[in-house]
Amino acid sequence: MKAFIKRHPLSVGVTLFILISLLFAFAAYKTVTLSYSQKEILKSIPWSMEPTDQYDWITAGENPGQFEAYDGEKWFLIDATGRVLKEIPDDGNLGEGLFLFEKEDLCGVKDASGKVVIEAKYRSIEEFHHGYAIAWDGSRHKLLNRDGSQLLADEVISAVSYIKGGKYFVNGSTHYILDVSTGDKTPLPSKVLGITTDDNGSYMARLPDDTYCYLTDAFAIPQGAVLYKTLPEFSEGLAYVERYDDLIVDEKHNVPLTRGHARICGYMNESHEIVLPLAYKDIKGACPFAEGKALIYADKKIICIDTKGKTLFVLEGCSNSDPLDTRFTGGYASLSLDGKKEGIIDEEGKFIFEPIFDSVGRINAGYAAVRYKEQYGIINLKEGI
Repeated sequence: MKAFIKRHPLSVGVTLFILISLLFAFAAYKTVTLSYSQKEILKSIPWSMEPTDQYDWITAGENPGQFEAYDGEKWFLIDATGRVLKEIPDDGNLGEGLFLFEKEDLCGVKDASGKVVIEAKYRSIEEFHHGYAIAWDGSRHKLLNRDGSQLLADEVISAVSYIKGGKYFVNGSTHYILDVSTGDKTPLPSKVLGITTDDNGSYMARLPDDTYCYLTDAFAIPQGAVLYKTLPEFSEGLAYVERYDDLIVDEKHNVPLTRGHARICGYMNESHEIVLPLAYKDIKGACPFAEGKALIYADKKIICIDTKGKTLFVLEGCSNSDPLDTRFTGGYASLSLDGKKEGIIDEEGKFIFEPIFDSVGRINAGYAAVRYKEQYGIINLKEGI
């Protein structure tokens, strides 16, 4: 071969040039063919609102058939055809009749009459709950009353968060729960990094390594606590969880640890019993149930099951980038096979709209907002079948 190349360098060069040209031509042909194919698909889609670059973002609204659209400056409420129903005011509502205002990049609070009740001297102010709001001055967190006076003014607070029912988690020199209605403080183990609630309002402690465990109503860690890697999100009485049922417990702080224990994945009921264990090898995650169905991302597949655990269909393709909150609405769900492009499937797992979109929003009353190459449009699913 080497001898041939030496004797015929020109022939070899011409041959290589032709081969490279053919490869480029084939690639260009595939690109043009794909582009042409997608254009044909786009033409066949029953748009209720044609794709436009007028908006930077469109998302499903709260009412059936309505959407919220953002043009880079203002939010608008539009119907499925794109007709503007009204401008959505950004009034900075903080609740309890109080409103946020800004002055020289700092935040303050006004009442409904426009009277300033808290001067603009904070970087951020959150919503009011039971007469108090969390504020940040750029270095420390504050707990403000409606008139701007501080609760816990003599404490250095590194973190504070609202839980529910007038109770706040406070991380200062110690960790504790503050009830602003009574002033009571409930101390917490030092390993507790935060407090949250599940969808049913039960208290959960956030622990090291992004793990969680349930608490009693008195904010104590119960004996034999189960450790969760995911926050339960209940839907139709079930919640997907990843947890450890057999634990080593830190006796000093009574905090469960994960070392040396296998993860258990499945759907649990509201009594915290796993009633649908998932035996797949490599589970990336699972979606909440909706309309009796849930999607599971595992073993490089997307598996749809019903509330009894029966497999309804299986699709090849699974990516860490897939949206794990996908759920069926009106018999349809948005889905991505590669984590890059999304389409819409029916209850049998068949694509009624191929995965060519950059994103597909939540389906609302038979309509879906989609983004394709920096443009947003709204599809009428009822006419696409």
